[in-house]
Amino acid sequence: MPGNNIATFDATSSADAVKRAGQPIESVFSEQDATPLFTVTAGIFKDAPHANAAKLFLTWYMAKEQQSRIGAFSARLDVPPPPGLKPLSAYNTANQYREFVSDEKTLTELRKRFETYTGPVVNAGGVR
Repeated sequence: MPGNNIATFDATSSADAVKRAGQPIESVFSEQDATPLFTVTAGIFKDAPHANAAKLFLTWYMAKEQQSRIGAFSARLDVPPPPGLKPLSAYNTANQYREFVSDEKTLTELRKRFETYTGPVVNAGGVR
């Protein structure tokens, strides 16, 4: 029914928390097209004023126990994927994210295709 469904072609780790809270949300991967992914990385600057605090945080954040609680795909191989999903390696993913988002012709075609699913994209934020 028009107006009752929302789709995004990007998601964060919050999707799993929203689902656990009982909201009608699903994460899906296309069976036809490669799904673009981007990674979130962390590091500690060489001259960081509190390098030991940063190391402590990253050690805690990357620990198996914490990664298991987040509900997102983990860089750790000993942490299972979010419930109901397979490991990322099981999906057709577009690993050349920068090249993908720089291909204006492909993005224009995909936008038109997505609009057949969602209706016109309204850009209220002014971002091109």
